[in-house]
Formats: sequence, C-alpha cells, structure tokens
Amino acid sequence: MLMRLVARFQTETPTDPAQQVVERVSDVQWWFGIVNSATRAAIVLVAAFVLARLAKHGVRRWVSRATVRSLSRMDETRRMRAELRAKTLGDVMADSTRIVIWTLAVITALGQFGIALGPLIAGAGIAGVALGFGAQSLVKDFFSGFFILLEDQYGVGDVVQIDPDVSGRVEDITMRVTRLRSLDGTVWFVPNGEIRFLGNKSKEWARALVDFQVGYGSDLDVAMEAIRKVAAGLRHDEEIGPKILEDVEILGVEMLGDSGVTIRTFIKTQPLEQWTVSRRFRRHVKREFDARGIEIPFPHRKLIIADGRDPRRRPDGPDAVVSFERGET
Repeated sequence: MLMRLVARFQTETPTDPAQQVVERVSDVQWWFGIVNSATRAAIVLVAAFVLARLAKHGVRRWVSRATVRSLSRMDETRRMRAELRAKTLGDVMADSTRIVIWTLAVITALGQFGIALGPLIAGAGIAGVALGFGAQSLVKDFFSGFFILLEDQYGVGDVVQIDPDVSGRVEDITMRVTRLRSLDGTVWFVPNGEIRFLGNKSKEWARALVDFQVGYGSDLDVAMEAIRKVAAGLRHDEEIGPKILEDVEILGVEMLGDSGVTIRTFIKTQPLEQWTVSRRFRRHVKREFDARGIEIPFPHRKLIIADGRDPRRRPDGPDAVVSFERGET
C-alpha cells in the first residue's frame, strides 16, 4: 500500500489540472497579464460609457435641430405635437444607439481576457432565435410603435377610432402600447402590434356634417337662405369664427323622409372643433327657423278615411272612442 502511494506521487506531473492552477497563480507574469487585460477592458468600458453619453445627447440634439427648422411654420397645436414627437423619437434613437455601443463594448472587453467569442455569439444567436419565437408579439408591438411615431400616424391629444368598440383621446404612446381614454372615461390599453386599421379624427383638419330637417309645407329656398345667414354669422363670431377654416358648404336637399326634407351642410374646422361648431350651428339655425316660421317636423302619421266616418268611433258602438298614439292625427 505504501509503495503504491509513493509510486502515485512520483507519477504526478505538471499536467495535472490542480497543479497547473497552483503554478499559474504563483506565476507573477500571469498576474501581470490579468492586470493588463483588466486595464484594457476597463478602458473599453469607460470609453463606451463616455461614448454612450455623448451619443445620447448628440442624437437628441440632432433630432431637435431637425424639428426646429419646421416649427416656425406651424401653429401652436401642431408645434406642440411636433415637439412631443421629436422628443419621443429622440429617446428611442438614443436608447438604440446606447444598446449597440454597450453590446460592442462588452464583446470587446471579454476578448481582452482571451475568452472565445465564437461560441458565445453562437449561443446568443440561438437564444435570440428562441426568444424571438417566444416574444413575437412583443417584437411586433415595438416595431409597430416605432413606425407609428416615425410616420406621425397619431399623437398625444388626438381622437382616434381603432375599431367600432374602441375610440377615444390618446393619452400616451410608448413603443409597446397606446393608451386611450374614451368619452365615458374608460382607459384602453391597445398593443401597437394589434392596430391594423385606425381613423384619426383630429389630423390636420376636421369636417362637421350637419343635417337640418324642414317640413314639407315650408319653403326650401327660405330655409336654405336662413342656413346661409347663420353660417355667415358664425364666420364672424369671435369665439366660433377662428375654429372654422372655410365657408359653410350647403349641399342642398339630401333626402325626402317620412316627416320632412333633409338639408345637408359641411363645415371644415380646426381639429377636434367639429363638435363644438356643430352644436353652435344647430342652436342658431333653430332660432332662425323659429323667427321665420319654418317648421322643424316631428314623426307623425296622417289618416284618410275613405267613407267619411269619424275615425274616433268604433263600429260596434257610437260611444267607443279610438285612442291614437302621440304624434298621430
């Protein structure tokens, strides 16, 4: 037994892993190499930190300068929209640039220690593919959000219609989700990748469609003249006038209904002002119709009795009275 232990001790060579570690740790040159590699890696990381900071401010300043050139030709609403869009795009581009810089810096720093980057990059690629399959919807949301901001499809403060059940004012836009608040106060969180069709009700200008009904016994020419008078007065109104971009367009008779004749009008307005202008327009037209004696019809039915009998009496008795619904004559 003793002879075997002696023989084993004699056969141990420097190729033994434990012995190699001991020799390597005891080697002063090895420590100098470690310090040298760590110094170079630290320099790379510090340079990446400085470069990332400079890139962050540089990209934001570049986007801001590119936006300022066109701000002087915009009104206040569009200027605020452009500034917000520029800030969001600047943040996205700055963050993307910083990610690229830090990724390259980490790879370079690891290379200073002699770490084989080929297997590491291959493993990262496989992990990225697996992550991509598992997070397809998330990646889709981010790409959709980027193009929404880049193309200025809508912005904070806009009123949009995403589908028949989801509409409202945009409160916030991120790369992943859009937040809306509907008319009844409901807050909707819509993933950007799920938005296929979208209607923006406040893009550049809006149009109010206002219909008026007049009775068949009223003079249509007089009714349209009353509408023209009210429309001209709105253009000179101190409160409503600036919200109207063009003269009110009276299209004429739109429909012959059961109870009256429909006259259709269009009003081109500032974004989001179509509802305010429509309400004021209807109010003043109602007053003008009343002043001119123009009838605004309500649903009713006219009965004609061919044999001349009183329609209020039933055939089975002279005192049986037929009850009519409200609005019938």
